[in-house]
Amino acid sequence: MLASVKTEPTATLPLRRSTDLHLGDEVFLVASAGEGAARISNGGVSYLGPFDANWEYVLDRAIMTTAMNPGLGGGPLLDTLGNVVGVVSLNLNEIGRFSLSIPADYFIDARDAFIAGGPQVPSTRAWLGIFCYAVKDHVVIAGLLPGAPTSRQV
Repeated sequence: MLASVKTEPTATLPLRRSTDLHLGDEVFLVASAGEGAARISNGGVSYLGPFDANWEYVLDRAIMTTAMNPGLGGGPLLDTLGNVVGVVSLNLNEIGRFSLSIPADYFIDARDAFIAGGPQVPSTRAWLGIFCYAVKDHVVIAGLLPGAPTSRQV
């Protein structure tokens, strides 16, 4: 069975930089609940700043909210005017941080290169590609990511 795809233009939501957000600003997120269903949660901005989780997530700026992620990541984080301020990424409900979003700024800053299909600006941050955790005064390496710098033999 063939499916048809709409070819007429569709409306897009406007983007807003996270640098315009403040702690306590009200936001809401839309998350996929699978099989075409969506869920919405609202809350406030609880943190704006660097995020480093000792694995592949190292952000110079991240948005954490008290809005609990009610589904899967990848949905928009919106302000009260419907502007996209980020993309919901991690569900941190288990550690009391609720939801982490990657700011729309990352896309806004690279938008022209993305649209042109040209080379992307490489990250200026070094990475090893390891899974690790802290134990007392030590770091334990629990695994290596395939294809990461640490997986190559010297």
